Amino acid sequence: MTSPPPAGSRIAVLTTDTGEPLIVIPAVTSSNFTRNARAIVSIVWLAIVTMVLFTNSLLVWYEPEGLGGPFGIVVRFAVPIAAGIGAAYVLYLSLRPAVPETLKLAWDGIDFDSGVQRPWMSPMPMSSRERHGHRWSDYYPKRIRCRLDREELKSLRQTRYGLAVDVGRSGVEFGRWATKAERDWLFRVLMKRYGLKTEVQSRRTS
Repeated sequence: MTSPPPAGSRIAVLTTDTGEPLIVIPAVTSSNFTRNARAIVSIVWLAIVTMVLFTNSLLVWYEPEGLGGPFGIVVRFAVPIAAGIGAAYVLYLSLRPAVPETLKLAWDGIDFDSGVQRPWMSPMPMSSRERHGHRWSDYYPKRIRCRLDREELKSLRQTRYGLAVDVGRSGVEFGRWATKAERDWLFRVLMKRYGLKTEVQSRRTS
């Protein structure tokens, strides 16, 4: 068994049918107002795109000579279609059901599922200076499901906003939506569970 999460933590530690610990980190969900506001804006934008496409279709039918030739016609349709696809995608991301992040602690590694987060407008509470340079994936993170084996777990480290493990050419981050105390607890649990050593410990034993 693992040690209990910090006091006041929302993290749950369950036991699977095979007796392996399952750490469940609840998904982050935006407020109903924020989620509904994004959905309404997306729907309104889709309605505008539909009206623009309908109007352009009438112009092509009745006055094709005044649209700037084939290139002008393509532009009049390509731009609103691209905008509509973007609005539909944001609508989907805003309304998709949230799924908690889970880590199944098997003896030979971790079965990791990042879940589906439904975050606020920013990746996490931060200053305007810290928000600069964040990517789209920080606002709408992609769901990741993978196995982190013991060899990969040797690269386990704490980052500014979570924990990270090197996997292939990239890395896997988890615990990003947990609190600082919860991330520190999770780091200690994983280090003990898999017999990992920090850089300081490695230097002391070398």
